[in-house]
Amino acid sequence: MGLLSTITSAAGTLLGGDTLKDV
Repeated sequence: MGLLSTITSAAGTLLGGDTLKDV
């Protein structure tokens, strides 16, 4: 889950959204 969280967090930052970051 840690790696997935890092990926989603980075993706959310790049997309400028917090939706993925909340997952």
